[in-house]
Amino acid sequence: MKMKVAAVQLAASDDVARNLAAAESLIDEAVSKGAQIVALPETWSCISEDNDLIRANAEPMDGPIVQRLQAKARAHQIYLHCGSLNERIPGSDKTYNTTVLLGPTGDPLATYRKIHLYDVDLGPNQRYQESAVVAAGSETVVTEIGPLTAGLAICYDLRFPELFRDLALKGAEAVFMPAAFNAFTGKDHWEILIRARAVENQNYMICPDIVGAWGAQGKLCYGRSMIVDPWGTVIAQAPDEPAAIVAEIDTERVAKIRKELPSLANRRLI
Repeated sequence: MKMKVAAVQLAASDDVARNLAAAESLIDEAVSKGAQIVALPETWSCISEDNDLIRANAEPMDGPIVQRLQAKARAHQIYLHCGSLNERIPGSDKTYNTTVLLGPTGDPLATYRKIHLYDVDLGPNQRYQESAVVAAGSETVVTEIGPLTAGLAICYDLRFPELFRDLALKGAEAVFMPAAFNAFTGKDHWEILIRARAVENQNYMICPDIVGAWGAQGKLCYGRSMIVDPWGTVIAQAPDEPAAIVAEIDTERVAKIRKELPSLANRRLI
């Protein structure tokens, strides 16, 4: 009932080859620390202000990047959460922001496409319109990772608690949520929102984030990747640099907390 899980924190850019090499190195590091499940952050393979570059580097979910990650999963015999990648949509100038979860054989176990898109204007150097290049997904996803029932979410989804409640009601004992969380809001909201989602739904939150500056204007991602238990306790947190953090998760702890504080069972619709 116990598994070791890793959240990989990357300093990403628009250099796909460099990003992939960094991700593979940190996957190896996570495995060396005993991780059986390794999770990458959001859009780590190519993060850019240039929408044309994002489109050009988008791939199908059986493309070269996923194939490299499948090889890693097979080599280490791990579950590999591929973070999120820009998924090419045939016949469209938009992509999906897509998570693929791989099993120890490298076979895809589940796919989730980001539902909530981050369109925001926070002033100079803080404007971002994800919907200009990304099409929204429409389905929540829960899957099995060995003995663990896991839900999938991506970054901005964090601000929509109804998505996480839906995952919990579908049985999720942990939620994997890769991110490229803005540093401006991250300093005030990242930890409190992740811990709230864990407490509300009495599940683990595994949240790998991008760290540091990216793009010509030096936009910042917050980092501080976290693993939080179903009581809301931070059981692992990354420093302000690339890292692979590892923690043990326990499905029996989820069951114990849900029994002793039965807020999900006591839920009423008004």
